[in-house]
Amino acid sequence: MNQKADIFIKYKNYVKGVSLKCGQSNSIHAEGIQYFKKYLEDLGIPYKIIDKYLDYHYGYIKNDDGTKNFDRLLDSWEYKELYQNEIDEFNSYINRTKIIVNMVDRFLVRGRNSEYDIDALVCGTINDYVWVLKYDLYDLILSNMRTNLTSPHAACMTIGPRKRNIYGLSKHKEDRYIVCIRWNYIRENIIEYKQNSL
Repeated sequence: MNQKADIFIKYKNYVKGVSLKCGQSNSIHAEGIQYFKKYLEDLGIPYKIIDKYLDYHYGYIKNDDGTKNFDRLLDSWEYKELYQNEIDEFNSYINRTKIIVNMVDRFLVRGRNSEYDIDALVCGTINDYVWVLKYDLYDLILSNMRTNLTSPHAACMTIGPRKRNIYGLSKHKEDRYIVCIRWNYIRENIIEYKQNSL
């Protein structure tokens, strides 16, 4: 099944879906760039705003007349030095409560193809973990709005290519066409949220 839940826990007649985030990776969701683009369109985001993300994703440099130069690609740091204002415009458009809530659904709670929500998210290892219930995820994410992030982001979730692969050296060339959503301080944010909720 296409599910955001990694495991299901059955107790008596109740079944709960749990999403597990383990190891060093801070990735919470990945999907093909064409699906992400369509998703943004379905949210009603204008194409000129979506295009600003696509330029960042692929690392396109622009000619003096504003057309894209496909002969040279930029890494994320070079791109930000030249076009931070375009990333900021994209960020200001998607960092609205309604859009962020929708993105929490897609990236964390339900996924792209599932009809079922998770009930909880667990982060860590068997002996050292933190957890949060589904309904608290929305408040948690919205309470971590980031205005100082230079990457495309929705609240504390950054958006970018899995690997830009501008030199063509990656063994997984398809990663260039995958949008990866990352939550860099997932564990710390869960701990802080739960402490503030006491």
